[in-house]
Amino acid sequence: MTAIATGELAQAWGKLQAIVPLTAIHNEQQYDQTIETLHALWDVVGEDETHPLYELLDTLGTL
Repeated sequence: MTAIATGELAQAWGKLQAIVPLTAIHNEQQYDQTIETLHALWDVVGEDETHPLYELLDTLGTL
């Protein structure tokens, strides 16, 4: 198994969380924020599976 650079991962996660809500949805405010983010990503990415943000759109939509 490959060692994970947890310090670097924690920093990257913090930066990403500041931009995009990637958490489970527990209340209406989180739901609204997630839907807003999904719509913004969809406007940019659409159905283009080659777009660099496609995986983020897909992951956020799954949450």
